[in-house]
Amino acid sequence: MWWGYTRRTPRKVKGGIRLQSTRGESAQSWWGKSWNQTLYKYIEEGRLGRGRSYARRGMVRFIEIKQGVARGVVQGSMRSPYICTIKVRQLNREAWGRVADELVKKPGVIAKMMAGQMPKELEDIFGSVGLSLFPDHMESDCDCYDWGNPCKHAAAVYLILAQELDRDPMLIMRLRGMDQKNLLGMMGVDPVWDTAHNTGESVLAPSVSDPEPIPLDAGTFWGRAGSSILPVTPAEVPTVSAVLPRKLGVFPFWRGEETFIDALDAVYKDASEKGMEYFLGDDDGSSPATK
Repeated sequence: MWWGYTRRTPRKVKGGIRLQSTRGESAQSWWGKSWNQTLYKYIEEGRLGRGRSYARRGMVRFIEIKQGVARGVVQGSMRSPYICTIKVRQLNREAWGRVADELVKKPGVIAKMMAGQMPKELEDIFGSVGLSLFPDHMESDCDCYDWGNPCKHAAAVYLILAQELDRDPMLIMRLRGMDQKNLLGMMGVDPVWDTAHNTGESVLAPSVSDPEPIPLDAGTFWGRAGSSILPVTPAEVPTVSAVLPRKLGVFPFWRGEETFIDALDAVYKDASEKGMEYFLGDDDGSSPATK
């Protein structure tokens, strides 16, 4: 018993949103970690630990993100889940105008942003006009009984948002009150901007020689005996499975019991083995390439 409050075990959630990290930071990128620093300044260590546990156990049922606000539904020990709201201080249009004026001078930064990257120079640009890219204050509200603010439920939502920022760095713009499309519009940049057209540079395509024509062979076309057989190239099961998904990063708001990569790993290994069996031949020893 503590201040009239008895700690209870939270109810298990099926299909909740989970943190992919099993220990340490919820974010891997510098911008995700910068986002978390605001939470660390205002939360008590015990609540942070419980919030991190909630996020890793998938207690966050749902998150809705709009300009300047994120709302989450978090399951606790009670039957009804709690509703958390995290408000981020938005920048007004005049402030965004100052940012846009500086960004226009940095076409390289704009190009990186349009490619979905978060250039470190962007933080310096905000600082040069007396602003901060990341909020230095957080305002949270939760309908739970905890008097602490932020509570563990709000912390769980905040940490999940940091993970989502890893995947979509431009989310910070939306939370600060400006989506990327409108910001580009303030700078007079078309969202489908072609750097070659805007810089006046020429785009040189590599010269491609005409391929050698394939000999006309009716026998090959109709699959009759005596037709040439396409060469079989070497093939092997990759030593590391799911290489492409690993490069893509965390799946947005993943709800699986295991991590996204672990869930795909078994599928990729099984598919690779089946593919090799088919490639090397069926039970009768024949290869698809010779049929």
